Amino acid sequence: MPAGLDVEELYRRYGQVVFRRCRVLLGKEDQAMDAMQDVFIRAIRYGRSFQAERRPLPWLFQIANRVCFDRRRRMQREPVCETESLAALPGVDPERLAEVLRLLDGCDRLTREIALAYHVEEMSMEEVAEHVGRSRKTVGKRLARFGAYARERLGGRGAKEGGAR
Repeated sequence: MPAGLDVEELYRRYGQVVFRRCRVLLGKEDQAMDAMQDVFIRAIRYGRSFQAERRPLPWLFQIANRVCFDRRRRMQREPVCETESLAALPGVDPERLAEVLRLLDGCDRLTREIALAYHVEEMSMEEVAEHVGRSRKTVGKRLARFGAYARERLGGRGAKEGGAR
């Protein structure tokens, strides 16, 4: 593990934020707690992949996304989001979140991260671009493709189009 990566400090600093991401993705507190622990275990195991110039939170979110979507797949794509449990999360529309998560199951890792940040966490396109380390143009293209995919899957009513906020 690189000398500059202190996982204990990362846990103290970002543990609750990672837990919230896991809870949003999995819907249940106990599953989110297990997933959060897996995230930090993987951070220890794969610390070499952390690049010093990167910010730690986007890296931890990438790990959390992988852990949570792997868990969702293992549950055989049955809905795991319980709207009652998600309703307790401040600022989260449970129906919108459940719909976005179902759509994201069919997307690649980068599109998931972009769509979650934009549609669920309601970051601006500039914030998303910075968060994922890609250009605003790339973010816009991914959001447009995700919007088209969502409209197709939902029969014309899809995720909001990418655009400046």
